[in-house]
Amino acid sequence: MGCRFIHQHHPPPPPIPTIMPSSSSLPSPPPPPNTTSVVPRAYVLFFLYLDPLTALYGAWLHLADPSAAATAMAPRAAHDPAQAFVYRQAGGLALAVAALAAAVPRLSTDLRVWRALQAALLLADAVALSGAYEALRVGGRLTPAPASWTDDDVAVVGSYVGITLVRALFVLGVGFGETKVPGEKGEVKTAEGGVGR
Repeated sequence: MGCRFIHQHHPPPPPIPTIMPSSSSLPSPPPPPNTTSVVPRAYVLFFLYLDPLTALYGAWLHLADPSAAATAMAPRAAHDPAQAFVYRQAGGLALAVAALAAAVPRLSTDLRVWRALQAALLLADAVALSGAYEALRVGGRLTPAPASWTDDDVAVVGSYVGITLVRALFVLGVGFGETKVPGEKGEVKTAEGGVGR
């Protein structure tokens, strides 16, 4: 007599309940500081208009008038057409800086983005100032200064010092009032009464 196996169907076990926090119960990260209400108006005007125009002039000078670029800080220098790649490279970099300086502050209201851009450009300013110092030293115009400086020396050094100073003050947060905004990791210092663009 054979054995008959009867297959019995068992229902699947009930799912184990899990407790998942809903998205509404999770704390949302604090919004980034907004430049339209934080950055003092003087910085806004400088970064939106003056800074890009200055870089654009540098691009035009190197691309359209390399002779003037060569003699700006080295009056006895002569423009060598064989070094055209140097002027094109410098002009292209200045053109990129002008585009970034004009676009980024208009596309982002995140103060951290503004500070990151200006900190990066501050590195370029520091290198440019060291180049101006070398040009004055090699040209024998460090002393007596500024009596021995040419008009180009005054314009180039003066503009770089001014731009670098404004950029450094912005990165350091000088001129920003202090009001406390609660955040996830402490408090964020922002400005009071800042005017946006």
